[in-house]
Amino acid sequence: MAKTSKTHKTPKTPTAQVAGRLVVLAVLGALGVLGAAAMSMHQQLLLLCVRHAPPALPYDAEVEYLESTGTQWIDTGIFPRSGLLVRAEVVFGIGYVFGTLSGRTYLSVTRRTNDGIVSASAWSANASLNDLDVDLTKKYLIEINTANGSKNVSVDGSIRHTWATTSTVIGAYTIGLFAYRNANVPSQNSFGESKVSAFSVSDTATGEVLLDLIPVRKDGVGYMYDKVSGTLLGNSGTGAFVVGPDK
Repeated sequence: MAKTSKTHKTPKTPTAQVAGRLVVLAVLGALGVLGAAAMSMHQQLLLLCVRHAPPALPYDAEVEYLESTGTQWIDTGIFPRSGLLVRAEVVFGIGYVFGTLSGRTYLSVTRRTNDGIVSASAWSANASLNDLDVDLTKKYLIEINTANGSKNVSVDGSIRHTWATTSTVIGAYTIGLFAYRNANVPSQNSFGESKVSAFSVSDTATGEVLLDLIPVRKDGVGYMYDKVSGTLLGNSGTGAFVVGPDK
């Protein structure tokens, strides 16, 4: 009779048990109580992992989205200029997803309150995306590319409009997320009520990512976490964001 072969699996150490060992080894190593000669190779590797562990993230959990109720917004700290790629992943509500205006320098995406049509602007030009039949349950990727000489807006990777402008003016006000900045702060009719699940800004010439925001929660409050700077960006308006479910 042929023998039945059995696969033997190495028992896994519970996460909590490993974490406890790491803490003990770290403390003993730091105090000089446990020298390298007294530790096994496995123990030395565990201690090395503790000493080189990445810093803890400043939030409790990533969430699916942040949603503004019409009075919350975030200052991105990014000034509009030529040579930027601005990207937002959004489930449209009504009003502005992001925007800024200073003089004739526009940069914005909104779903208009009067007719529900999505429109985008770059510098002194505006485009109504009349052929975009907005599904209020669908997530869209909206991109505005402000590369010199050929500024355009895309939806889900497809260019919907191109502006022939070579303007290189730098805006005076930073881009607002969930709002449209004008005269330094959003006015009452310049907010939006959309769900945003990602927002980023990069340099089209170098590819450098300048801002990379994801929605998170900390102590029950919604923030955008910038993966570039490692900082939390909070609400600059009033009230509180609606926080989506944990990822």
